[in-house]
Amino acid sequence: MQLLSRLPFSQWILPDRTLSQGDVPNHPKISPPLYARGKNFSFSLKPIFRDSTAEFSVKSSLLTDPSADLEALERRSQLDRGQCEALLAALTREFVLIQGPPGTGKLCVGVQLMRVLQGCKSEAELGPVVVFCYTNHALDQFLEHLVQAGISKVIRIGGQSRSTVLEGKNLRVVSHGESKTKSEGWHLAVIYKALEEQEITIKKILATLHKIHKRPDWASLKHHLARSHRHIHAQFSRVDEDDFTTVGREPFDIWRTQNIPSVHSISSEYKKRLVEHWIREIRDNAIDDLFEAVKAADRLRQQLTDIHDEVDRRVLETADVIGVTTTGLARRIATLQRVKCKVVICKEAGEVMEPHILSASLPSVEHFIQIGDHQQLRPQINNYGLLLESQQGALYQLDRSQFERLANGDKDWPRILVAQLNFQRRMRPEISSLIRQTLYPRLVDHGNTKDLPDVVGMQKSTRSRTATPGSTGIAVLTPYTGQLQRLRAKMRNDFEIVLSDRDQETLAREGFNIVFEDNMTEGRPTGSQTTGSQLTGGQPVGGHKPLKRKKMSELLRVATVDNFQGEEAS
Repeated sequence: MQLLSRLPFSQWILPDRTLSQGDVPNHPKISPPLYARGKNFSFSLKPIFRDSTAEFSVKSSLLTDPSADLEALERRSQLDRGQCEALLAALTREFVLIQGPPGTGKLCVGVQLMRVLQGCKSEAELGPVVVFCYTNHALDQFLEHLVQAGISKVIRIGGQSRSTVLEGKNLRVVSHGESKTKSEGWHLAVIYKALEEQEITIKKILATLHKIHKRPDWASLKHHLARSHRHIHAQFSRVDEDDFTTVGREPFDIWRTQNIPSVHSISSEYKKRLVEHWIREIRDNAIDDLFEAVKAADRLRQQLTDIHDEVDRRVLETADVIGVTTTGLARRIATLQRVKCKVVICKEAGEVMEPHILSASLPSVEHFIQIGDHQQLRPQINNYGLLLESQQGALYQLDRSQFERLANGDKDWPRILVAQLNFQRRMRPEISSLIRQTLYPRLVDHGNTKDLPDVVGMQKSTRSRTATPGSTGIAVLTPYTGQLQRLRAKMRNDFEIVLSDRDQETLAREGFNIVFEDNMTEGRPTGSQTTGSQLTGGQPVGGHKPLKRKKMSELLRVATVDNFQGEEAS
């Protein structure tokens, strides 16, 4: 991509490796977004101020030195100092990394940033802002907050959303209500009719193959002999040279089983070989026809996909925000590349593999924002031999995100300046001190963390995760998948159990299934047992009556430590 000059921000992502460490500054100065370099352009901060009538904007002349606006922004908005710095950094750099330790308000910064960008959408001709995350949960959470902040024109790509707030905002639903042009309607009708014809043709070919394999009789051979071996076909005619008609069995079937004179007088072995030769000819011809029919059907299907993609493109271009996971991004990359998007935001960027980040660098992008924390989870790689911890994996670094690589730097290029959030509002000071001493020396406790109530039933709060105010859920954490499955089996009779997408994928990958045997047995490797999907829906299991179904916030959550990280405030 770099050699073909098709990679945006290549000067930051893939710098010139011939430069030595002494030839470059400690922190390369990143230019403002291309759309913001106009002399009279400015970002209006009015949408995020407490007083909606206040007028304040970041002038383009101040883009290179935004520190003068920090105090005014902090005073007039609900953002703390670190969040203000991150917001201005995101607006004044075309390629920016925002790091936020747990509880520092990464989601809040992302929402406020989106509100500012929407304020200048028309002037800068931004088009839709693409937001992508690694997990469906993180994407839903971000999009829900955007909707609650008043950004209603949100479209989510992918069918794995569990959010009720986003119902009706899925691309499939919105596109279904989009009217098609007359040309598209006509082409769709023609293509569907052609597909039906191809379906009939393919079924006939498959029926021929099945019949010739099951029972090679005259009915299955006569058309081939008439087309390819007319002289032989004539010798099996019911009408002889004296115009007498043979009744009863077909001459061919009699010939196969009996020794009769004339041209048919050949040995039984040779008859068998001759019939096998004809069958092979029929099979080869049928396979060729099947291959061509499938190719034709595939071309029609591609034409159908192109029309639907064009409809999807028109729908996406009307949106303010497009939400998609990394998987959905890869699947719909052809459509997204034709949508004129100038701004791309990656949430939880520390968990996203660098190839996924590169694929999100759409041709029209002018502003790329990554929000995450490389000190927490790394991208998930199932093969240990490709992990950084292994000697072989150190050569590939597949579980090293672009966020981590650029934030830490390497031997040939200095690290990019990272905007860091410092004020945390989630953990009581006794807990935050544990990570402050190890990972986040600049972390500051917000005043509201000192008034958090003690955990009920616990002698010391530092031995347990402190629930966020207003949360009634209980989280049970375990470092091992096997323990996760056992906990789930023991608790599901008395509680509603909730597992994240990644935990469910992990259990499935390791061969666990939800099974019940002898009243209650769960978590054994998959086999012939009854699956849990047959015994759910609130029915009594193992003689134990489950409690009354609760709201999502009241359910019991069981998770491995790694997969729960980043969802503490959910």
